[in-house]
Amino acid sequence: MSGKKRAAIIVLGLVVLAGAGLAVFALKYEVRTVTDYRDPELPADEVFTDDPVPAARPAFDPALVDSRRLNGWEVNSSAAVLRLDCPPFRPKQDKTLEILYPSYAVAARAGGQDVLPSVNMIDGKAKQFDDGLYAAVDLAAYKGIEKRLAGCRDLVKRLAARAPAGSEAAALLGAAQALAAGETKTGSPAGDAALKDFLDSQVASKPIGFYTWSKELEALWRVERFLAQERKPGVAGELGAALKSDPQLLADYRKFVGLFRKLTNPLACLTLDELPDGKLTAEVIAAEAKKRGIRRAAVCFLPPSTCRESELAERLELPATGSLMREFMKRIKSGEIDLKPGQNAGWYDYQVYALETLLVPQKGEERDKLVLSARYKQRMQEAFSAILTKRRETHARQLPAVTKGAPPRPPTRVQPRLRLEPAPSYYLRTARAYAFVETLLKAELGEEALKELYGLRFRELGGTVGKKNLSERDDSLAVELASMRALYHGLYLVSCEDLGLAPALLDGEVADQAAARLGAENWLANCARDPDLAADTRVAVPVICYGMSTELWATLGVRLTRFKAEYAFGPSIRQPGGEWQECHETRPAEYLIPVDTFVSFTVRGNRVLDRKELREMIEKAGTRDKFLEMVGKQ
Repeated sequence: MSGKKRAAIIVLGLVVLAGAGLAVFALKYEVRTVTDYRDPELPADEVFTDDPVPAARPAFDPALVDSRRLNGWEVNSSAAVLRLDCPPFRPKQDKTLEILYPSYAVAARAGGQDVLPSVNMIDGKAKQFDDGLYAAVDLAAYKGIEKRLAGCRDLVKRLAARAPAGSEAAALLGAAQALAAGETKTGSPAGDAALKDFLDSQVASKPIGFYTWSKELEALWRVERFLAQERKPGVAGELGAALKSDPQLLADYRKFVGLFRKLTNPLACLTLDELPDGKLTAEVIAAEAKKRGIRRAAVCFLPPSTCRESELAERLELPATGSLMREFMKRIKSGEIDLKPGQNAGWYDYQVYALETLLVPQKGEERDKLVLSARYKQRMQEAFSAILTKRRETHARQLPAVTKGAPPRPPTRVQPRLRLEPAPSYYLRTARAYAFVETLLKAELGEEALKELYGLRFRELGGTVGKKNLSERDDSLAVELASMRALYHGLYLVSCEDLGLAPALLDGEVADQAAARLGAENWLANCARDPDLAADTRVAVPVICYGMSTELWATLGVRLTRFKAEYAFGPSIRQPGGEWQECHETRPAEYLIPVDTFVSFTVRGNRVLDRKELREMIEKAGTRDKFLEMVGKQ
């Protein structure tokens, strides 16, 4: 058998309990499409190659004994190497793999016992928690937390009271207050004109993501996106002077904007408190931005945050039909873009850094344990695209578009035993991203506030979107943040054990590794019951507005794909207390893994699609190709 044919895939496995009562969407939401192994976003000349099998095994470590015995024998995979592959689609046998499902739970139930958790599916848990966390924190910051944080509405009201009467600055603050009240008129010509310009731009003003969950979140989106607009030097100078005339207001404002520097990322332009005294001109603003190391020579009340893909979009001259995602991934793989968070990085940078080893596996600590086929590299590239899209959608307001008996016989034909997709670096970096945001929120809001704040959850119960569908999550942010950090640390430890890889945790990073691993194992065994994985996972987010068209990234649904793992070098086995011996008789393990379908497309005009519109279009189109054809005609 040729090496290419023998190339196997590691399968992420979801243990779906038979007969489990899953909270899932009805199958009437299924979307059928033809699945290709070449993603349409990839250029035809992009070539992936199989990794060669290494010339030698990794060093054998007798201490890395798997906690699971095999027919009473101990297994040690420290010197084993796995080959991962995604076998090609077979039109006649794999008809069920053409189906796109709205949620991971439905896809997992359809796949049955053969399904193992993919990085996409595990991220489905993180996405629902992240949305709930950001919604709760953003709403708390908008309304204010007594004795801890002045709210956005309060800051605007207090600043308006100090702005020069009849000035354009006062008119803009009045427009923000009108948006907060759900109004579109201010009585001021300057304020009305600013509101009209803002509301005429869907990319700026139309709520997307979890901001459609309630009227209050919709108002928050519009007010804070309006306050994120760049202001002319004269107006910015009036706002800055009014702010600095009240020391307490200045301190409260600094704390408010400082929260979003870390909750998402460093800010892309100057805030009002950073303006120098005296007359402001474009040249003065440019000099101040350069002095502070700020990318954009502009001023906003609440500036948007920076991110690597937006910085790339700003520097590239992409055609309206170009793909920012493709260019972004190309530069990450070449080393031109380094995703490692800098000293001033925010939560978003930590989240994106967690994805790096999906594209650049040689940077992961598991690099010597895995041999990847060309098809598997392509699958991981699609996973990176889909998960990044969901990460960005969570931060969409702050990241606008750019513009065991008797000794048995030795086991024969041993196969890899995977409990989840082997991506330990991704799991560890995600755990550290949660540790970062937990520390941030404790410092900014206080531990007591975190105990009283609850993430939000939107349940699509039918009918009109509104408060009746919006509820708090079961536990406080203090409890859930610690839980999510522990879960991802546990997933890291499980993945390390699956690969025979020694964990590389920092001193004191995980107080009880056994408990963290057990918690992750229990979650993996029952994750199909997790209500977060029953949520509709289809989202779209704008990335570049070209004026006459807007580029969006979207995930069209979850599909199952075949996944196979086999040993390039087999593990070692022994009877308890005996001598280790190499296992030469191995066989592949085959599973199904839930994966997202990512697309990049452009729509005419200054437009965006919220979740409801996207999902209606997907179901009307029925296939990915028809969906892309449909949006191309609009």
